Amino acid sequence: MPARFGSNIAAVVVGLLIPMHITWQFNQGGHWFEYEKTRSRGELLMATAVPFLFHGCWDSGLDLIAYFFGMEGSTAAQAAGGVLLVAMLALGIVYTVRTLKKVRTAARST
Repeated sequence: MPARFGSNIAAVVVGLLIPMHITWQFNQGGHWFEYEKTRSRGELLMATAVPFLFHGCWDSGLDLIAYFFGMEGSTAAQAAGGVLLVAMLALGIVYTVRTLKKVRTAARST
């Protein structure tokens, strides 16, 4: 059984490159602010339920990467883990940059 992704240096590197927890909090706070102004159910859903869904998918992806990398003797599985790692890093960086730009724009406008 492979080691959990959170028990090695790769988790630290991913956590430093892509600060997903703070990014989710920025988004959640923005949606909560909009909900308070509009009382929109869609904003309430985006502020409460969606971050849990994103968090679960992110953690599951990291666990899959560790599982694939831990499959010794299966180059196809390890390659799949590498592809998934690169895809998650790319998506995480894009998500983080877009969120930080959105937060900066909102901060400047107030």
